[in-house]
Amino acid sequence: MRGWAILRTILCVIGAATVMMGAALAAYAVLFLEFPSGGNTLTETYPSPEKTMSAVVVTKSGGGGLSPYCTARIYVVENRPLLRKFLYDNDEVFAGDCLALVDFETMGTPHPVLVRWLSDALLQIRVRVDNSPVSLHSRDRTRKVRVAFLFDDLPSVPEVPATVP
Repeated sequence: MRGWAILRTILCVIGAATVMMGAALAAYAVLFLEFPSGGNTLTETYPSPEKTMSAVVVTKSGGGGLSPYCTARIYVVENRPLLRKFLYDNDEVFAGDCLALVDFETMGTPHPVLVRWLSDALLQIRVRVDNSPVSLHSRDRTRKVRVAFLFDDLPSVPEVPATVP
């Protein structure tokens, strides 16, 4: 009988340790995966001239000094306040790195993103060409809005000729 008591005690200790590890992992997931530290999300809305559609620019950045990141997504949605509360992947017309949307001449101003409505049916987005991958869609989900992308090259740094001493 003494052997069963020892086995039962060992199994209770293993069970308690397993429950405590599971609780610690769940707490870690809630604290650090659901609410990442240091991340910022900026959302800006650009309504069309007749206010029937909106371009919503969502910029997410964070990561700190060792591994910074910044992503931008542009969604085109209908302006129906009670109908639309969330942005869906199929509303997306642009996804990429933030640098693909930044206007280097106005960097640091409150609105560096280059999004402009030409009419209710035509949205213009200036995109800077660099080596980062981007996803572009020429129409919105409803097919009511055509998206025109204007491509600009990144400002190049002039090469300095190498001098041999």
